[in-house]
Amino acid sequence: MNELLAQRSRHIIPFRFGDAERSKRDYIMFLDRKTDRYHGRWVEDSVVEGEQDLFSYVLNSFDDRGRFLPGNIGASFRYLIEDGDGDDSTNLVQRLRYFGGEKSDNRVFDFDITNAGLMLFVTGVGFFWYDIGELTAEDGNDVSIEDEILFTSRFKELNHRENLKRFFRKDDERPYSTGDWVAEIVTGACPGAVFFDRRKNILKKKEDDRPESVPDKALLYQYAAFDEEAVTRQRIIDTMYYRTKGYNKNYRIPDDFESQIMSPFGNVRWYASKEGVSYFAWHKHSAEGFFAKEMPRRYMKDYFILYMLAINEQYTMLSFAERMAEELPADPQAYLTDDLYLDITGNEERNGTELLDLERTVARLSTEINVFFAKNVRSSVSFVDHQDRFYLYVIKMLRVREDTEQIMQGLKALQMLLQDVVRQEMDYSDRNKTQIWRRERAYQKLEKEKDLLRKELFNDAVTGLYNRNGLKYYGRQLYTEAREQGKCLFVCVADMNGLKYINDNFGHEEGDAALKGIADILKKCALEGDYTFRQGGDEFLVMGLRDQGSNEEAEFAERAEKAMKEYNDDLKDERYRVAMSYGPLVVDMRDSQDDLDNLMKISDERMYEMKMKKDEYKRD
Repeated sequence: MNELLAQRSRHIIPFRFGDAERSKRDYIMFLDRKTDRYHGRWVEDSVVEGEQDLFSYVLNSFDDRGRFLPGNIGASFRYLIEDGDGDDSTNLVQRLRYFGGEKSDNRVFDFDITNAGLMLFVTGVGFFWYDIGELTAEDGNDVSIEDEILFTSRFKELNHRENLKRFFRKDDERPYSTGDWVAEIVTGACPGAVFFDRRKNILKKKEDDRPESVPDKALLYQYAAFDEEAVTRQRIIDTMYYRTKGYNKNYRIPDDFESQIMSPFGNVRWYASKEGVSYFAWHKHSAEGFFAKEMPRRYMKDYFILYMLAINEQYTMLSFAERMAEELPADPQAYLTDDLYLDITGNEERNGTELLDLERTVARLSTEINVFFAKNVRSSVSFVDHQDRFYLYVIKMLRVREDTEQIMQGLKALQMLLQDVVRQEMDYSDRNKTQIWRRERAYQKLEKEKDLLRKELFNDAVTGLYNRNGLKYYGRQLYTEAREQGKCLFVCVADMNGLKYINDNFGHEEGDAALKGIADILKKCALEGDYTFRQGGDEFLVMGLRDQGSNEEAEFAERAEKAMKEYNDDLKDERYRVAMSYGPLVVDMRDSQDDLDNLMKISDERMYEMKMKKDEYKRD
């Protein structure tokens, strides 16, 4: 008996393409040029056609009819293939063959990429998508759920060398790279497009013109309807995890997985993750007409628009974050030092326009983000309750709001700081008055704002400890001070035990709580004047100055064991213990020629020795 009565699978590739309006004009010009390789063309595709449930203002955002309207947030296109007579009669893109079933790699399957499309948003973020047709076995046997899971996990990998042994064009049996195919289509349509998740093209050779970089993985958008009499609900839930994530069954399903699933009504489940989203239903034969025929069509139109709105928020904010990293200096002093103050006297020895240019850059980025939120982010997108819930659920699971808040906090702090500095600089007409203002009226205020900016850039968001930027800044200060003053330098690398175990079994929120616990323990172990850092992941560091003859290595170990015991005694959750391995090191800088990296390496080796002795969650 066939367990799957209906399914749809769509893969989505996000990319940046620059100025949307200019790119669209270039794009439309490209539509009229036929290519020898694909014999295809793009046509504008109205997403309004056939839609009834979504608010008209959402649908009209894409209904450009050949021109950008003031309310538009993007444009939609479909890729068509010419038939032999030069007509656009089919959406068929590629016919492919796949080698490798769940029980034997000798099994052969056929499938098609049935149609493809493109959505360009005015923020400069685009999405290329393509649909995967039904997987059929050449031996005539049924395709099992396990076969589908394994196929999805492999075909999702767009640029994996192993796939060259498994995927071929059906007509000529050449090895097939989906990433290469996607990159050629997207960069041909949108010159200068850059994929968010990219790798070097495995098919690129020096003598050919293939794109240098191609997308690495696809986002998965899937629908499946199951025969309730042929498959258990638990099997459906398990399948939802693997198909949505694009994982094979070597991955263990987390214990809290079912708590993340949304159930709008009895026989339907939604699941959204960073890897994709799925809609799974099971039903009796009496409901087959709806779930096997009508619902797939709705899911691939109505719900797809909702999903695209959600991931457009996600990737647009990621694009803003990348642009901020490119356009704004990382050094906090760049926003405050004299070299960047507005030179109102016209002194040729200084570049007095830099501070003003920087303020304008921050203002422009902030304005673009605010315009994006005003035009794109919606709290309600449909007349139908479960469509609204689907959109809001996806936004929640993607953590779009949290990521956005982190980006905006730093940008707002910079904007306020720069606006105030520029305004007060321009209040004065000569250099003497400017110097008086700097010395007498602004020093304390600028120092306070500088501390706030440093906190934004130097502190870890989860634990509150200093991050890697803080280590580069304060770690170097401590090392230099110890060497110049002839003091001892205390360095202790610490590594949390069992973070992966906690994340896998109790969820990442519980893992974050455990990381905060390690931070609290280290702050109790540290002495006054010490600095504590989270280097990343489960790695921490304590540094400080010590007097000669210090017995700090043994004393730190004593404080650490006591602090861990006290923390775990007070821990309400008894399913795990919060623990760490550590390597305290005290070095007399009068005698040592080691640089800071070498001292940290010695401490790390000591920590590793402790971990191997007592850590039940040993490193691989």
